[in-house]
Order: sequence, then C-alpha cells, then structure tokens
Amino acid sequence: MSYGRFDLYVGAVVAYILAYSYVPDLANFLLFVFVIGGICVLVFRTVIVEKLNKNSIKLVAKQFVKGTNVIGNSHCTVKYSPDEQIIIMDNHSNQYNKKRMFTIKKGKINKYWNSICKVFDEYVSLDSYAALFSLETDVDIISIDSPSAQVKKRERRINIDNSNIGPKYVEISDIQKDTFVDGTDKPNIEGEKIVEINDIKPVKETVDNIQSKSEVLVDMSAVMAKMSNNPDNKIDINNATESEISLLPSVNIIIAKKIIEYRNKNRSFKSEEEFIEVLGAKPHFVTKIKSMIYLGDVNRTESNDDDNQGRIVDF
Repeated sequence: MSYGRFDLYVGAVVAYILAYSYVPDLANFLLFVFVIGGICVLVFRTVIVEKLNKNSIKLVAKQFVKGTNVIGNSHCTVKYSPDEQIIIMDNHSNQYNKKRMFTIKKGKINKYWNSICKVFDEYVSLDSYAALFSLETDVDIISIDSPSAQVKKRERRINIDNSNIGPKYVEISDIQKDTFVDGTDKPNIEGEKIVEINDIKPVKETVDNIQSKSEVLVDMSAVMAKMSNNPDNKIDINNATESEISLLPSVNIIIAKKIIEYRNKNRSFKSEEEFIEVLGAKPHFVTKIKSMIYLGDVNRTESNDDDNQGRIVDF
C-alpha cells in the first residue's frame, strides 16, 4: 500500500470520528457513500487495469511482435499466457549447446506483462528481466537443450537395419573390365631392353679432373713467415699482398683484391685514413685495424704473389 493511499484512509477515519461526534446521522451517511464509492472505484479500476495490462503488447514496436502475446529481439523471446504464466528464453545457445529460460507463475502475471512490454526494445535480454523481477518474485533460471542438440540425440538413437548386409552374388555376365587395365594386354617392348655393360660410357669429367680445375688454395705459411720478419707484426699497406691484407679484421680476399686494384691505380696510400676509407671498415674495427698496419715506402719490384691465387683461404 502506498503512503498516499494510507494517508487517505487515515484522514477518512479521523473525519468520520469528528463528524460523528457532532452530527451522527450525517457521519453515517458520508461513511456509507465513501464505502460504496470506494468499492465501485476498486472494481472498475481492477477490471480496466487488468484489461489494459493484457493488451500491453500494443506498447511494443511492431518489429518485435512475433505473434499473439509473443515478442522477441535478437537476445530473447517472451511468451505470455494471460492470467497463467510468462516464459522468457534466450535465443542463442551457450557453449554447452543449451538455452537459458525462466518462468513467472506467481504474483501479478498481467502486471508483470505490462512491465515487460513497457521496457522491451532491441537491447533487453533474459538477464535484464531476471534482475527486474527478482525483487518482486522468485526467479529460477534453468538450462535446457537447444533444438539442434535434441535432434542430435535423436540421431544417435536411430537403429540401423543390418539384415540386408552380407555377401551378395553377382552374375558373371554382369562383370565388366575396369578401365584402368586397358592396354595391359600389350607387351612392354621398351621394358624388355637390356643394357649391355659395353654400352656404358664413362663420365667425361672425373672427380680428379674437376678438382684439378678448382681454384688453387692460398698457402698462408709464406704469408705468416713474411710477417714474422716484421718485429711489430704489422702489415705494410703500400706493399702488402692480397693474402696479407685479408688478415685484417672484417677483410676477406675479395675486399683485399679491390684494395690492391685501388692501390695499383693510385700508386700508394697517402695515409691510414685513406686506407680505412677505401676499405669501408665499420667504426668498431677501425682502431684494431690501425694497430695492425703502417705506411711503408712503395717497393713493388717483385710481382704480386697473389696474382695467380684463388679466393679460397686455407688456414
């Protein structure tokens, strides 16, 4: 009972007592009118309100009306049976192939239907209504198998009649030759050829011939002996050979050849910085390389000992 209605009843009782103390007949008449009028209003209100509640589906947008007293969106579906029950169910199965639902059978069913229709839109879900009605009635959410899961269970119970399975007899006249055996009746003439041992020809180039044509390995013993004559074991960049230059960090025989070509073209290196620039060494190698080289006088009367050497270095 609301506070406003309670105040009305209390006020009516107080007014009756005061009126009865002064004019009893008038007080009794007013009491009779109040009681009869209240009963009429209550009956009229109950009938009209119940009828309006039952027709609450008119409050729902047409796009959500799925049938007589059935509404639904992408999340849930609500089915209403007047004066009996309201069923709310999820539209999609969960990871266990089950759907959630709950039923309202107690309380003011028609009033609950009106509350559902008032707020129904594309966003409401089963959880929304569960939270709404949990304050007024018991909400027991249960899970049931979705229709697809029920079909699968029925499929598992299908009995297969194995009475016709077994050996079958075939008429000889009905047997046909498989197509993949066509041509097998012809002899394989090519397969009958036998290779004579005298017809086998040797390979034109043997392994020894190939090795003899391979690049000559660089003998580093001569290079190391030449460096041992230098007390500081430094490399003279103006007279060093390709093999000696290739001993520097980050320098291989190919880079050494390019340095020799540059040196022959420009006669000599004027400074260590020029050598480093031509070498293209990375910054963290520069200090190490400078500690291993020095500028010597140009003296290349004897031929370069790497002119006829290959690119493979054997340490």
